[in-house]
Amino acid sequence: MTKNPTNYRDRDDPDVRVHVRDIRPDREQMRAEVLQGLRRPQKELPSKYLYDEQGSQLFERICALEEYYLTRTEIAILEAHAEEIAERLGPEVLLLEYGSGSGT
Repeated sequence: MTKNPTNYRDRDDPDVRVHVRDIRPDREQMRAEVLQGLRRPQKELPSKYLYDEQGSQLFERICALEEYYLTRTEIAILEAHAEEIAERLGPEVLLLEYGSGSGT
């Protein structure tokens, strides 16, 4: 299921835009990914399928803790360097940064 993109503008430069698109898989994609992982000699499952609603909410709370600096650091790096990243990649590149997400 692809949802409508969310558009953000850089607060320091209104000409810099970031598009965020939710690209959660549908049931068939999930089934295919799980089967692919289970057919491997060393079994694996994508971690995105291991969180239920409660686990996802707990993860979101963990990410908001002062001690969990990773999310804030990543956002700060991306905000500070978004223009440079976009310039280096060029106008024909689509950058996907999946991050850990909430699993919901």
